[in-house]
Amino acid sequence: AAEAEIADRKAAQEVTDLIKALPAVENLTLKDQEYVVAVRTAYGNLTDDQQKYVTAETIGTLVKAEGQIAKLLEEAAVEQVIAEIGDLPSKEEVTLEDKTAIATARAHYEALSEEQQNDMKENAADSLTKLNDVIERLNVLIQEAAEQNAVEEVNKKLNDLPAAEDILFADETAVTEARNAYDALEDSLKDRVSAEALAKLTAAEERLDALQEGVDHVAELI
Repeated sequence: AAEAEIADRKAAQEVTDLIKALPAVENLTLKDQEYVVAVRTAYGNLTDDQQKYVTAETIGTLVKAEGQIAKLLEEAAVEQVIAEIGDLPSKEEVTLEDKTAIATARAHYEALSEEQQNDMKENAADSLTKLNDVIERLNVLIQEAAEQNAVEEVNKKLNDLPAAEDILFADETAVTEARNAYDALEDSLKDRVSAEALAKLTAAEERLDALQEGVDHVAELI
């Protein structure tokens, strides 16, 4: 765990250093656009745990830089957003790796003025349709990934339990946690839990019940 935390902090520090290397907001030019986008991509590629080590103040610096770039691009903003959307994959080809690119295109569109957005609605309706489609598809993929992670976590808890014949009272907490994790899954996800893993949980619970019955019987005899 310590090694993982060190690795997370190191990755976060690398991105922090990239953000700190940005020119002051008032000194930014369009030549810095590529670097600002690269920094945002680097931050987006961090895991959730790694992002926690990047301070809100540091992220604020990046956000301000992105805002300044957006202002510098105002005259050609609509064309820029259309080009960004055009570079996105089709709805059918979207993957989780496109999360940052899609978020960037969406942020740039939302940063447009109301007049510029209306211009796109009138003259680039296809681009907006594509943007909405890829956002919708990405959200589905994110939800599916979250569900799969939840199922895999439950499978791991169940598979990590000792075999029924090796179960002792000391394993009761692990068995209870495994049962609670399984029960917490949505009904639609429970069918995706390994039948073997679920059978292992049931066998462990039955073994604990048998052990408790033995203890109760001895207690009655005493």
